[in-house]
Amino acid sequence: MNKLARAYGNMLDREWNYFSTLTYKWPVKQNRNRKIMDWLANTLYSIDKKFEMFWVSEWHRSGSSVHNHLLVKGDITQDIDRFWTSNRLSDKKFISHIEYEKDKGANFYVAKYLDKNIEYDYICSNLKT
Repeated sequence: MNKLARAYGNMLDREWNYFSTLTYKWPVKQNRNRKIMDWLANTLYSIDKKFEMFWVSEWHRSGSSVHNHLLVKGDITQDIDRFWTSNRLSDKKFISHIEYEKDKGANFYVAKYLDKNIEYDYICSNLKT
């Protein structure tokens, strides 16, 4: 694991509720994914719930598309699902939310995907503009 990933893993080592994966039903490149994830963030801000979320995209093995891994704190998984499915980004079967295990830490869940060629972001209801 590189230094950047380890530093992010340490920064993100906190209480999360879920580790989530969001997969598209068609190929989506990095730039389009960034726009969709910003749209998701703005949608979550608009529902006026307290939450934190860190996401990082990962290229599929085929190299044709990305999908996203998230750390989520707060009661927003149904809101994420609603956004993803209502905008026809994929079906529910391509969305996963599993309970976050603190003992594994953020390095296990998401930091391993971080590098200079990948998109990621931290959003929090307290940071909305």
